[in-house]
Amino acid sequence: MEKQFVLRPNQSADWRLNLTVASLFALLSGAIAAFFFSQGLWLVLPFCGLEALIFCLFLFWVQRQGERRQVISLQGSRVEVEEGAIRSRTRHRFDRAWVQLQWRLSDSYKPPRLYLCQQGRVVEIGAFLTQQERSTLAISLRRALADFDEQPSPV
Repeated sequence: MEKQFVLRPNQSADWRLNLTVASLFALLSGAIAAFFFSQGLWLVLPFCGLEALIFCLFLFWVQRQGERRQVISLQGSRVEVEEGAIRSRTRHRFDRAWVQLQWRLSDSYKPPRLYLCQQGRVVEIGAFLTQQERSTLAISLRRALADFDEQPSPV
């Protein structure tokens, strides 16, 4: 029996929309800079360009953070967690019979975090999900792991 959970953060805007917003911001900033330049205030030009560049860099960074993925696969006697943005960067493997799903409190102001644990190895799952989404994931994962325990062993 194989089951897979694909986790990704909520991304409200795609790359095309972010590019449009960045272009409009740069155009507006350029128009303001051009007005002040025409008034003889040429020092405004480099700062408007720097402002537009920093805005675009942060927009790109936010877009890349939205491309993160976490794939949890339950395959036979293994539980595998793959993490990465466009391709898998890290892979964690656990024995399905011994893996534990645990909630752990972090700071007093932050909601509890969800972890897969086995023999001292700990992997946080769903860090970018909301608390409600993490709770739903925990219920589904517990069911999937329990389904494995109830499977009859092959003779």
